[in-house]
Amino acid sequence: MAGAVAVEEKRLRGRRDSAEDPTEEDIANEASLEAEEIDMVLREFLQPVRTLEVFKKGLDCPASERLPTESCQPYQLSIHDLAIDSALHLRCIPRHRFFETVVVSLQWRVALGATLRSASSLMMMCSLYVTLLRVAAIFMPSAHYHMVAMMTMEAGALVNSLQTAVSMLLSFYALQRIGWFWSIMQEGFRLQGAAHDIAMLAGAANPPRAERNWNALFCLYRYLVLSFFFAYQSFTPRLQRIKFADLVTCGLLVKDEVELLNGSHRFPLSVLESWLGCWVHQHLQGETRQQCFQALRVYRGALASVSDWVDQRAPVSFETLLYVVVYALCFVMPFGPSHIEYLDRQAVMSAAHVMPVISVSLLTCLYLSLLHLLRHLQAPFDHRSLPCDALNPVKILNSTERKLRDYLTAARP
Repeated sequence: MAGAVAVEEKRLRGRRDSAEDPTEEDIANEASLEAEEIDMVLREFLQPVRTLEVFKKGLDCPASERLPTESCQPYQLSIHDLAIDSALHLRCIPRHRFFETVVVSLQWRVALGATLRSASSLMMMCSLYVTLLRVAAIFMPSAHYHMVAMMTMEAGALVNSLQTAVSMLLSFYALQRIGWFWSIMQEGFRLQGAAHDIAMLAGAANPPRAERNWNALFCLYRYLVLSFFFAYQSFTPRLQRIKFADLVTCGLLVKDEVELLNGSHRFPLSVLESWLGCWVHQHLQGETRQQCFQALRVYRGALASVSDWVDQRAPVSFETLLYVVVYALCFVMPFGPSHIEYLDRQAVMSAAHVMPVISVSLLTCLYLSLLHLLRHLQAPFDHRSLPCDALNPVKILNSTERKLRDYLTAARP
């Protein structure tokens, strides 16, 4: 992950001084660093050239011809991954889990950091309104101030009513979407296990090393990797940059196969699933064939489940209702801070009411952060809309490919 660390250090260095108001130069630098990070991830997948000669070497393959064993980005980022050498930029902060979490939470890529500007604006609005209330308590006649105090109390009552609705809607939706996100993440492991089952059965059914049908095993290896790739390509902007010509160059596709995949009625994945079924029928016999067909059915179901999970959405009416209620609450909250006795003029004049203002900032930041997270979770593999939470299927794809080679090419004792 050394390359990713370097890219992240450049990104943090550029964002440290201009996180809130990026200039055109900052935006250009950010785009350049993002492109560099994308290229690093894609190089892990495209740089190794898969050939039959290298495949036949099996466990005797030299290190220079092996697939990469490390990835510049994990399948799912953690707080530790995002807190890359935080002491290098903030030497005054001790290296502790709590401080690392705080530093990460303030980054623009995290939901909390992305909503800090809005929460700060609402806090300033609330502090200005409380200041005006203190001025009104000092200078206004009692009748006029009583009217202002009653209006503020009514705004506070509205805030309490909206908080009940928001807490119910937001907690229900957040739990559902987080569970949905975990299901998508686990589907990658299920897909990986099904591919391993097919390769393990096919590798065990082949004769000793000298008599193996290496061409057939290499075809199976390519089909499994390609089907895994196409299952995620439609939803992953990084993988969408890979064309058929790139797959031919890295050895996963043959030129004759490109024309067949281009002619698919739906998408190339369905053609590859057909090829996998034909391979099992032609090259396996007896009980092994039956077991492999069962594993292939599980694999096909896992391939389809990736798109099925991603396509699941909440009803539009529910989402619009949720967004409107949350935004309405955040807009009204600065005008009805809690725990202030508005009718007590002396208390309003003498107290600064700092904590109610801070509570407004914290609550609005919580609601807006959850809304930001839920909105961007709709694209779980899009690193542009969800930089810190997006899944990286290239990592699990590379891990799957390495194990496929072990199952299909390993020598026997």
